[in-house]
Amino acid sequence: MKRILLTIEYYGKNFCGWQAQKKGKTVQGEITKAIKTLTGEDVVLEGSGRTDSGVNAFSQTAHFDTGSSMPAKAFIPALNDILKTDVQIKDAIEVGGDFHARYSVKRKTYIYKMYVSKTASPIKDLLAMRINRNSIDLEKMNKACGYLTGTKDFFSFKCSRSEITDSVRTVYSAEVYENNGLIEFKICGNGFLHNMETLMKTYFAKAETVESKWYIVDASGKTLGRLASSVAAILRGKNKTVYTPNVDCGDNVIVINCKDVVLTGNKLEDKTYKYHTGYIGGLKEVKYGKLIETKPEFIMYKAVKGMLPKNRRKKAIARVRLIPNGSGNILINSRGIDDYFGMDTLKYIVRQPLVLTGTSDKFDVSINVYGGGFTGQAGAIRHGISRALTQANIDYRPALKKAGFLTRDPRMKERKKYGLKKARRAPQFSKR
Repeated sequence: MKRILLTIEYYGKNFCGWQAQKKGKTVQGEITKAIKTLTGEDVVLEGSGRTDSGVNAFSQTAHFDTGSSMPAKAFIPALNDILKTDVQIKDAIEVGGDFHARYSVKRKTYIYKMYVSKTASPIKDLLAMRINRNSIDLEKMNKACGYLTGTKDFFSFKCSRSEITDSVRTVYSAEVYENNGLIEFKICGNGFLHNMETLMKTYFAKAETVESKWYIVDASGKTLGRLASSVAAILRGKNKTVYTPNVDCGDNVIVINCKDVVLTGNKLEDKTYKYHTGYIGGLKEVKYGKLIETKPEFIMYKAVKGMLPKNRRKKAIARVRLIPNGSGNILINSRGIDDYFGMDTLKYIVRQPLVLTGTSDKFDVSINVYGGGFTGQAGAIRHGISRALTQANIDYRPALKKAGFLTRDPRMKERKKYGLKKARRAPQFSKR
């Protein structure tokens, strides 16, 4: 009994991967059938690794044991005559019995081929993936590749179905380069976890590994909007290659000489900042020309804040108690409604359910509310009073429902879950 090592090349589009399956055409299955046709033996073909459906191989190795007297080199033309042209044997040698195609491997190399174009190429599509862009930055991509090299624990890149417990691997090299009109990503290591080389396309930073730095930015002679946009990107960490949306990757920024910032056009005279004191007639406005003299840092603060995500979700929560046989007094967090809300509009919103049902002077209302802003709190209180009124008298429900007072604010979305596309929607995978 001798052991033969094969070097195999195949075009994977017509195969369902390497691993033999009960249904579907596979590389391992086709070569095993060819060996049985040639020698009459039921051999076990051990590959150096598994490939997914559609993956090509230029030099994949596999071994099998045979009692045939055929020389090793004779297997090359003999098997190629039986196999179809989408899989061929490039070389065959006899190896020792202690050699194993999988466990004796010193290193493996994967190459991902792409081309950048807004239009598809029928010929290039046979061997490469199209990136629908005008250009890509190879320098930044190679900088990101630097984070992959070395001996590291690649547990986060492991497929959830993998049963392997040791996730430490060594990546010898990872690079992106241009070759004959194609962009190639080449990665070489001593081994890869299941789907590891595929999952490396997306990197998720961990909070404990993110390094926070301090930056000092001079605003002298710089346009306000452009400067604010750059500062906001640094605060969010979007200038980093390891940026992860759900992790604080941002750095700290100190802006100096805010008084020397430039506002284009006639914005110093035309642009105004409006604010409300919270009381009747409290709407105020001040021109930016005056603000830049008295509070230049406030202008920078407002500009940068405007560039950051708003996340405007109403999160006010109100607990409402209706006290019958009352006189219409409304207490909010132990304060009267006139003292708590300075704007008549907010007071009107709170009283809407009572006015609609004609119960303004029949109940006293005690309210505890927290979270959100004043407008959100007023809406939460209105919703709470409406629901309490339906508990007191079910006949109030039709009118309150028609007015929309029993409808919860639809802007409060269920949060996106880890690993899902949205709150509940899970990704779908297709074997291609």
